[in-house]
Amino acid sequence: PEGRGAGGLRLLFALPRAEAPHALFVVDLAELDGAGTRDRLVRGFERRPFAFGALVTLGGDAPAARGDALAGLWPRALDGSAAGATPLRLAPTFRFEAPAPTPRLRRALERYRGIVFGQKSLWPREAPAPETLPLESVAVDCPNDAPPARDDDESYRLVLESPKGWINASTFAGCHRALEAFSQLTVSVGGSVVVNSSRVALTGRPPLFPYRGLMIDSGRHFLSVPEVLLVLDGMAASGLNVLHWHLTDSQSWPWRSKSHPELIQGAYRSDLTYSRADLDLVVAYADDRAIRVIPEIDLPGHAAAAGVGRPDVIVDCSPDDATPIYDGSYQSPSLLDPTKNETYALLDDLFGELASILPGGAIHLGGDEVQIGCMNSSAALRERMETLGYNTSCPPGPNGANPCADGGPGFKKLVGDFVVRAQTLAKAHGFSSVGNWQEVFDHYGEGAATPTPPIDGLDPNTVLYAWLAPAWGWGNPATMAAAGFRVVSTLGLYVSSSQDNTDWQSYYSSVHPLASATTNTSDPGFYNVTDPQDVSRVLGGEACLWGETAGASDFSVKIWPRAAAVAEALVSGPEDDKDAALARLLRHRCRLVQRGIAVAELQTGFC
Repeated sequence: PEGRGAGGLRLLFALPRAEAPHALFVVDLAELDGAGTRDRLVRGFERRPFAFGALVTLGGDAPAARGDALAGLWPRALDGSAAGATPLRLAPTFRFEAPAPTPRLRRALERYRGIVFGQKSLWPREAPAPETLPLESVAVDCPNDAPPARDDDESYRLVLESPKGWINASTFAGCHRALEAFSQLTVSVGGSVVVNSSRVALTGRPPLFPYRGLMIDSGRHFLSVPEVLLVLDGMAASGLNVLHWHLTDSQSWPWRSKSHPELIQGAYRSDLTYSRADLDLVVAYADDRAIRVIPEIDLPGHAAAAGVGRPDVIVDCSPDDATPIYDGSYQSPSLLDPTKNETYALLDDLFGELASILPGGAIHLGGDEVQIGCMNSSAALRERMETLGYNTSCPPGPNGANPCADGGPGFKKLVGDFVVRAQTLAKAHGFSSVGNWQEVFDHYGEGAATPTPPIDGLDPNTVLYAWLAPAWGWGNPATMAAAGFRVVSTLGLYVSSSQDNTDWQSYYSSVHPLASATTNTSDPGFYNVTDPQDVSRVLGGEACLWGETAGASDFSVKIWPRAAAVAEALVSGPEDDKDAALARLLRHRCRLVQRGIAVAELQTGFC
């Protein structure tokens, strides 16, 4: 219907499509004659809870209703209250008050004041509220300023009321979560920054899982330091607390090691590298946002790029002899030589260098997709193995394929011994935690069965990263936890897909670290962790962006908002009402965009 004259109104309705079942209502109020009529309509539309998560556009493109102060939180609040219709308005002189703040806390307070007052309005046509209550300051009590650790108490208490509010947390991680929540409680409307309630009380419970990770891969496509820092900003805003940095791979070695500068010959190009200062900057930036950085040096496989500068420590195998298997990128299957002392001397130096950047931190040592067929193709390696007492016999390969394609007992033992020795070297340099991909649990142990037992001598404190589909017959979080290992699940959390960057729901509601996507107990992929001790060993989950087809041009829109969906699922669990979750995610998307982060579009609108 169309109308003209006083109170005229034009409504345009776009019917929902089957693949995007959210109705779009477009309301054009540009020709309304009466400002009072327009104002009442605007306020009425913004207070109405629209069905189907509908986007409402008022005289242009604008986001859905503001709601109360809790309406825009991501991750969602499980224990919070917002009362009173008169908004709190942050005074122009608003300040955080902290007695003798440490440098890290002072930087956080300055950063969040800038975020709060630097935000742009998502409701540019709305007039200021006729009445507000002043919010002059927020007192911040954060006694523990230690760098982030795996077992941090991330809980906090936040109360906002006129004229002053307060934040209390026992660790910097909890304090940082509270500051992020405070920033999300505020909106810019009518030239003022307000909290859309008269009083807010919010208790940040400990997250469901202490490990909420994001893996980025700079071995396949180089990611500049500014791009990595933006990833950390998005993680801090979304509730993720571990950056797993897959630093090297077969395609490139971008780390400019001081102890072994020759390795940089394996970089794509001399300017596509990370210096010691770059790594220090990333770690310090993450520390300031309560995020741990876990670097990964993948070994002994995925290491061909190291051989450009150090060919003496590489098992070089011809593609004609190598196992014809897709291992992530059709890369060279060449690997570090487990039989040479020079290999371990190199690793000892590299681990020591990383430990000086991350004292007492965690490291990931790969261990996945070791091509035993490649090892068998090297006569020199077989000779050294026999000298060291390893069995070099192999089962015949099917249809004339390379013998040892499925692993010979001596070759698997050699890989297992390498993993144990590498773990020992890393721990000797003070790393508090060592992680490996799941093959160290189910590929390289004794016997021909699938899965094999864990590697003999594997550190019982190893953090296992589950990634192989349980239906394939390998281990899963339940079997790993039952064996006494700590587990991080990446199952169903690969965000590398190019099919549809808006498919956030598949990462939000159907994947859980403690249970398989299938609920059919007879399905070979079924698992369910229920024993309390086993549950405690499942640390959490990790979204992974592998870099084969993701680089500077598109990696950010592959990560966001998918990784934000993973974050809320790991912090508070998914919300049953997916339309309400979408409304909050739209707000969060704009929040990330305004902080300079590229995020995939979810529907029409603006930020």
